[in-house]
Amino acid sequence: MGILAGDLLDAYAHEVLANSKFLPVAKVEALNQLSLVLKDVIIGEGMDVHYPLQQEVSEKDVFNVLGLKTARYTVDGPLKIGAILAGADKKILDVLNKYSMALGVAYQIQDDLLGIFGKQEKTGKSVDSDIKEGKKTLLVIEAQKRANAKQKKILAQALGNEKLTQKQAEEFRKVVIETGALEYSQKMAEKLMNEAKKTLEKATLPKEPKQFLLDIADYIISREK
Repeated sequence: MGILAGDLLDAYAHEVLANSKFLPVAKVEALNQLSLVLKDVIIGEGMDVHYPLQQEVSEKDVFNVLGLKTARYTVDGPLKIGAILAGADKKILDVLNKYSMALGVAYQIQDDLLGIFGKQEKTGKSVDSDIKEGKKTLLVIEAQKRANAKQKKILAQALGNEKLTQKQAEEFRKVVIETGALEYSQKMAEKLMNEAKKTLEKATLPKEPKQFLLDIADYIISREK
């Protein structure tokens, strides 16, 4: 039923755009962009489901998933579809693409941090669920790469363990901190956020929307939910 509901919403989205009163050329371009977003999200989700089953996942693999799955539907697609319907030219769309892809990846890195180190009452999600699912996030692969033999054992016993105990979860978090994986991920998210802001600051855009997008970039890194 969940898959059917998603398919129905996809159909509604195309219907809304097709019946809108924007210029025909803009509607066609927006519909094409929506289809591209959906394609990328499906590919990214497939990779995200498959990677926990693999022994080795690289940082490049993780960033591919973050770009395809999260950045495209969270920031890039919606922003560019709106811009297309507003009559933006290719130059503006290219700027928005650079801004949104960097910011979208930063958003997901921050989300993964909150998924393990956040507070459940704020995130609304169990802080152990990502560990139990065995999600291969930047945080996890960096910890695995940097860990010594003892730490690797702790990570292996916790990751993907549906019967994870509170003690195992705490030991897992401790290893992530001790290996420097937490700090590395935090700095990577901040770096990408700054790259997004610099791209936007150099662009010729109206003052109000530019400031709004800059504020969103700051919020994404500072958010707690």
